[in-house]
Amino acid sequence: MGKTNDRSVVQRNQTLENAQRKSELDAVKHLMQTPLGRAMAWRILDVTGCNRPIKYKPNAMDLAHDVGVRELGDWLLEEIREACPEQELVMRSEYLQRVKRANLAEQQANDESDSPG
Repeated sequence: MGKTNDRSVVQRNQTLENAQRKSELDAVKHLMQTPLGRAMAWRILDVTGCNRPIKYKPNAMDLAHDVGVRELGDWLLEEIREACPEQELVMRSEYLQRVKRANLAEQQANDESDSPG
């Protein structure tokens, strides 16, 4: 009788864990459904440095801090890839479009300031 109760407790715990995980992934999907959500996710990934190599620092505490921050970005990227992998490509594409628009605007501003008038 004890084993049956143990199994039901384990099954109930697994069901709760599965429901919690589904809720977490649903939250990531919700974030990634909009351009603003994807832009925010990109900002976090950029700030945490997960898209670039970690720079060596001679101070171990500074290096440990950077690695810890990077792990947060890696975690978010893995969450995105698990919840909605197709949105990673959309997010990256939108970022590149923003960069191109910013570069074009800067070039136009430079051209206007260089022209006599």
